[in-house]
Formats: sequence, C-alpha cells, structure tokens
Amino acid sequence: QLVSVIVGDIVETRLSLDHDGLHVARLAPIEEQAPVWQLNGSVLITGGLGALGLSVAAMAARNGAKGIVLMGRSQPDEVTRRVIKELEADGTPVVTIAGDITNPVDCTRAIDAARVVAPLETIFHLAGITDDQAFERITPQSFARVFAAKVKGADVLLKAAEGETAAKIVFFSSVSASLGSAGQASYAAANGYLDGLARSLRARGVDATSISWGPWVPAAKGGLAAAGAAAKAAERLGVHSLGDAEAEPLLTLAAAGTQTHIVAVSANFQAFAAHIGAHPRAAAFEMLAGGAAGQGACQTATAKAKGWLVQELSGLEPDDRAERLRDVLIEVIGDAIGDHGAVTDDVGFADIGLDSIMAIDLRARLAQALAADLPATIAIDYPNLPALTGFLLQLLPKVPSTAMDRPAPVAALPERSAPQPEPSEQSLEDLLRAVRDDLANS
Repeated sequence: QLVSVIVGDIVETRLSLDHDGLHVARLAPIEEQAPVWQLNGSVLITGGLGALGLSVAAMAARNGAKGIVLMGRSQPDEVTRRVIKELEADGTPVVTIAGDITNPVDCTRAIDAARVVAPLETIFHLAGITDDQAFERITPQSFARVFAAKVKGADVLLKAAEGETAAKIVFFSSVSASLGSAGQASYAAANGYLDGLARSLRARGVDATSISWGPWVPAAKGGLAAAGAAAKAAERLGVHSLGDAEAEPLLTLAAAGTQTHIVAVSANFQAFAAHIGAHPRAAAFEMLAGGAAGQGACQTATAKAKGWLVQELSGLEPDDRAERLRDVLIEVIGDAIGDHGAVTDDVGFADIGLDSIMAIDLRARLAQALAADLPATIAIDYPNLPALTGFLLQLLPKVPSTAMDRPAPVAALPERSAPQPEPSEQSLEDLLRAVRDDLANS
C-alpha cells in the first residue's frame, strides 16, 4: 500500500498510513467548550522568560497554580522581572531557571525546582528558535539549530520527567506545521515533530497535547507575532492575531488534555483558500472554508497561475513592459509593507520598512509570477524599485523587432534558470543578520 501511495495519483500533502489504512489530514472545528481550568500543583514553562511564557504564567496563576517555574536561556529582563513581581504579589511563587533545554542537567534542575513547591502538574514546552530563510538556503547546521530546541528539547525534557507520572505535557507547536509559512520550512518541520510526538505519547498512555498556535500577541511584551513583518504577512493570508483574552480559552482546552492536537488560529479560511489557490494543501481545511478550498481556489489559480506576469508582459512593447512591471512591483511591495504610496524610485526598500521576513515572501511571490528561480537575496542585491525592475526585465523573453515577427504569448519563462548574478557572501550575511535582528527585536 505504501508503494501505491508513492507512485499513485494522490496529491495530498499530508498522509498517514497505519494498521487501519490510509488517512488524510483535515482540520475540523472543535465543538467542545473549554472546561474550568483548576490547577492544584506546580507548572513548568520552558521558554518561560519570553513573551508567550509570561502570558502562560499569568494564565496559570489565575487558574490556581501553586507555583511556577520559568526556564529560559538568559536572565530575566526588566519586563519579565515586573511580571514576576506582580505574580508573586498575588500569591503565586515564581522561580526562574537559566538553562539549556537540550541539557539533561538543566532540565532536571527545572523539574526539581517545580517539585519543591508542589507536585508537578503540567509542563508547557514553549522553547524554540526560528531561522527564517528561503528553502534552498537552509543548511544542515541551520536546520539542526531550529530542530534542537523544539525536538531535542522535548526529548530531553520527557526523559527528565519520566518519574512524573501524573504530569500533563502541552507542546507549543505552530500553525506553520499545518498550513505552511513562507521561509519557515525548518520551523514547520520541528513543530510537525511535536504534533506527531503528542500522538505517539498519547498512544502510550501519556497525557500529551500539541497546540499549533497561529499569531498571538502577548500582553506583557510583543513577541514575533507583534512584529510588522509577521503581522502583515499573516493578514494577507486572512489570518488574524490572537490576544491573551482569545488565547486563554484555547490554552485551557489544551491543558484539559481531552484533545491530542489543536490548531489554535483566528482565520478567514475562505480568504486563505483564495490566497493559496489550487495548491493541494488547501484540501486540509476544506471543512472550514465552506467550499472555498475547491471552487474559489480554482478561480484564483486561473487568475494567478504560475508565470502569469510573463504571459501578461510578453505582448507589450519595451516601454509598456517596463511600466507594467514597475506597477506590479509597487503593488506587491506595497502589499508587503502596507503602504503602496511609499514605494517610489528614490527610496530604498529597507528605508520604507521592507525587512528580511518580508523579503523572503516578496521573492516567493515574484518567483511564482515569473515562473523563475530568483536569488534569495534579491531585495538586498537590487534594493530599490529601478534596480529591481531593471534586473527582472532582463529575465523576460526578448521583444521581437516587429509585430509581424512577434510569437504568441508564452505562459512562463524557459525551463532553464534565468541568468542571474550569484549572491555575494556579503549579501547572504546581510540577509541572515537581518533575519536574526528582526526576530531578536520582535
């Protein structure tokens, strides 16, 4: 049966094969209401010194936690110290542990610290890092860094907690593993592992739940979802950010342990289906999109098929071609930064707010429109509207000298990769540094 799946005509992107047969992934609404969340023991939160960790700590305290251990890689900053002080003033003891989630000794210290206050009741595994970049730029080293905190961290944490038979564990996964996210292949894979790990643990009798969060802007401090790039990219997909008030009932449901995997996202799935077109992954949420994952998606695919811009430009004279391409770039870049009027010839992309995460998305959208293999550093190598327009014009088929000689419009660029300069080491370093800076400041 596995061979038939591999060589067959199945176009699903997510399949599961077990003793019951072949299964496909579908998102379905959860009818269950969030129960009353009443904690009677202590909780451990890995990644607890970050934005989401502080929100989870506040929610746990409100619901009766007898003590909270926050584990993180660094010492608490000013905002974290303020939140901890507020929690302690309300009667909830808080302990911070500076340690590496992949280090067994540090994990054991954190679990022992939770035991001191009260029996360990719930572990929230939030620890993780991102390293967003185009797929072809991912290296074994960058993939391993992202995988380590989520995957190795979970394995080490579980081993350290083996004696805590009554403890529940809630993995903080990401919607990127279920719906996809530009530039986040490594992160999506790591979170997908957590989703599968929860199912495996549940089959062995462990009370484990994985909750795949969409954008969530915590109250204490912004987090990644509060960054302009992340928020704008999500809004274009029809995905909206959660606040703490919307997230708490979802976390309560996860902590109850009645579900193995929850996708916690506020989204207009009809808009999302229209955005991704006829891609097979649209089928995963057809039950939520009300048919938009079929008919609506096909309509979008017809209007914006791969190479659509090449087809549109191929019949134009050189001056008209350049003007139309420039207009499309203004529209695409303006969508990314949320201000079409800011995209002008005399201002660089970085100066109008196009950051590294937006640049990855921009490159993907242009590659689809032109059916071309574009460099990952295109927005750095060609950092303004005239430079980018000029570069992309070189990739288009030549305009015949007379209308009589002009061939019929083509649907895409030739199969070979378009000629393009190899990105310099400096360009790649700039992009990676920008990604790290964007995430560090979010």
